[in-house]
Amino acid sequence: MQKISDYNILEKISETRASIVFRAKKEEDKDTVVIKLLKTESPAQWEIARYKQEFELIVNLDVA
Repeated sequence: MQKISDYNILEKISETRASIVFRAKKEEDKDTVVIKLLKTESPAQWEIARYKQEFELIVNLDVA
């Protein structure tokens, strides 16, 4: 099983030219999470801004 930090990767959900999205489980509390990783080591400022905006939108969703 592949790992990212304290997370065990369960499956790859999606992959684009710029990013990979995984479903993973946190080791300490067993919560299932979604992890999105950028493929580039040095993303441009606009890419970082875009992903921060995407994160803010997702965090503020009112869904179960």
